[in-house]
Amino acid sequence: MHQAIKNKINFKYFAILILVFLISANLAWLNPTDNNPDKPRLYKTHSSIPLFWQYNLDSGIEILTAAYFPKIFETDNTRIDRPTYPALANVFGRTISIILKPFVELNKLERAGIGYIILKILIYSLSIILARKILLNFFDEKTTFLAIFFIYTKSFSIFFLTAFHTTDLQFITPIFILFMFIYLIKNYSISKNILFSILVGILMLGKSNYAIYLSIIIFLLYKKEWSIICISILAHLVPIFLYLSFIKYYNYDFQVVGATEFNQGTWLYEDLKNKNFYSIFNSAFLGLGEFFIKILSSYKLLIIIFSVIGFLFKYLKHKIKTDFLVFIGIFVFCTYFQMFVADRYNAYMTSDISIIIYAFSAFGIYQIIDKLKNYNIKKFSIPCIMALYLVFNLSHFVHLPWVHPYDQVSKKTEVLNSKLSELDDIIIKD
Repeated sequence: MHQAIKNKINFKYFAILILVFLISANLAWLNPTDNNPDKPRLYKTHSSIPLFWQYNLDSGIEILTAAYFPKIFETDNTRIDRPTYPALANVFGRTISIILKPFVELNKLERAGIGYIILKILIYSLSIILARKILLNFFDEKTTFLAIFFIYTKSFSIFFLTAFHTTDLQFITPIFILFMFIYLIKNYSISKNILFSILVGILMLGKSNYAIYLSIIIFLLYKKEWSIICISILAHLVPIFLYLSFIKYYNYDFQVVGATEFNQGTWLYEDLKNKNFYSIFNSAFLGLGEFFIKILSSYKLLIIIFSVIGFLFKYLKHKIKTDFLVFIGIFVFCTYFQMFVADRYNAYMTSDISIIIYAFSAFGIYQIIDKLKNYNIKKFSIPCIMALYLVFNLSHFVHLPWVHPYDQVSKKTEVLNSKLSELDDIIIKD
């Protein structure tokens, strides 16, 4: 009986992944762009089958980087500072290509695309497993399930499951690192610290999303764990320095696109160098307001209200430990600080704290429902909430008037094919 219950619980989480995957793979049917002919966003992965179509402007360079990794850096180094996803997609794609070779010959783009989809499925699957393990340390199973449903059926999560992009790491990296941190401090060893920190470095090479890692370092400073901090910082730099050595060995031109093209971080350095302290303070103050506006924009008012209610219930009735409160405060601040330094106040930049916001929101919802006296209302409340939440997030993709996938404005295939031919001419064929 116990095993049967466990299998049923596991299936529920698997069902979330399948649901999100099916929606993400078929986004074309929701008409997710405004079909502006002057700025087409659609890359058709197949000209006549609207499956895994890409609606992110960076998808083109992402798939090219994966297809021609790392030799593409000889001619285009746009993604040279984010090698983790392209490298893994390339490896998965090559592996699948070898397996399928007796049956079908895949070109570079096809195997890179398949590799990317496999990578994303694995990343999402693992993150769901780890998110559950994290939340069960603080909440019961039903709250954990609802929180994970909220996180992964959010329009942002749905969109990036099958997107050739790294933006999903904005909410997934914190899950991976939080899991490693929790299980490190439960049973600490130097070898575990080194291993986990190396994995942190690899994640940072996927997307330099430092808010969660900075939060952990500051929290460990608060706990005066000096040796853990030193070992972790040094170990997390190992994969980064190895990669930079690789880049230098092959004479690729390294750049951090966020800094060179969008002044992320560099603006703060220049202001500090020029002693523009008033400007920094003013930007920090205005940025704080912008941060909370983006939280409201990303999570919506109702979720925030439920989250506050859940936090208060947890704090007042369940006696949240001081360390837990301190860490949450540090994490929220570091998420703001990351936006401030990057000078990038987009709603998705608040996704780092998704696991906290949605966990408390789910807890708050259950606390309210448990106080209802009508059995039928209690029984159907959660399914109704989940259905409404999903429909609301799906509505973000729908642009009216609806346009059939075949009629949607897309990037010209000739342009991508020309780029492929150019790369094949320049780069040594494998």
